[in-house]
Amino acid sequence: MNSTEPYGLVEMTNDEYHSGPGVSKSHLDVISPDNGGCPLDYWDSYINPEPPERNETDDMLLGTVFHTAVMEPDLFNAQYISVPEDAPKRPTARQREAKKPSLDTLSAIEWWDDFEKEAAGKRIVSAEIISIAQDMATAVRRHPVASRLFKDGVAEQSLFARDEETGLLIKCRPDWTTNGGLMVDLKSTNDPSPAGFAKSVVNFRYFVQAPWYLDIPRRLFGEAPEHFIFVAVKKKRPYSLGIYYVEQDLIERGRAQYRKDLNLLARCIEHGQWPDYGTEAVPLTMPRWFMNQAT
Repeated sequence: MNSTEPYGLVEMTNDEYHSGPGVSKSHLDVISPDNGGCPLDYWDSYINPEPPERNETDDMLLGTVFHTAVMEPDLFNAQYISVPEDAPKRPTARQREAKKPSLDTLSAIEWWDDFEKEAAGKRIVSAEIISIAQDMATAVRRHPVASRLFKDGVAEQSLFARDEETGLLIKCRPDWTTNGGLMVDLKSTNDPSPAGFAKSVVNFRYFVQAPWYLDIPRRLFGEAPEHFIFVAVKKKRPYSLGIYYVEQDLIERGRAQYRKDLNLLARCIEHGQWPDYGTEAVPLTMPRWFMNQAT
């Protein structure tokens, strides 16, 4: 084991976790052929010395702000700030350097200087995203079951372990672990209904996330939370939500999938080869739903 690598329960920020070493579930999503990925995609994303620029979408940002609003509300105002709608237009460099700026310009300069002091160390987020995130968090706090899940526990602990089969350093950062031994994952979604969220579980491979997050603490401590629970909250009014636990048969299916993906990654690292989708022409295989359509 590399003594400079993190191992066990490590105190770090979310940015440090994502930029640090170790294979996460999201890494496996990129390399998995069953998810439309390939080893070359993985190499380009995580090994390429000049990786592609990663742009955070509004949905990703909303998810991050929402997580803070629910699980770390005391830190919310210290982490996020928005520009008020009635803020004056930001002065240009030319206006700031003018010998005789107008009174309006002087007022705007003073306002923006004060705002930038207040915003130092915070992330500037649109007022709309902050409002939606807080409304979603309110829906969680008002829910008779969801509110209890997030009452007593710990948020976003970074866990690092060594996979016995491949020797790879693997990691996870559970959203919330209750004092009662439950692991809770908070999701923002367009459709929190049972049928709608089931589609998200497949499309975003949440069924892989559940065993991945449970197995890492089991490797470290010899035990893991008894259940993995999703709290899915709609991103639009009325911010309805659903609560779902993952049954054992789905856990096993996800475990088999992550083993397949992790072993593929280990082989690519061992041989230094990062193929794409093949070097020969193969028959085009159409999806089952298409083949089942009546002609």
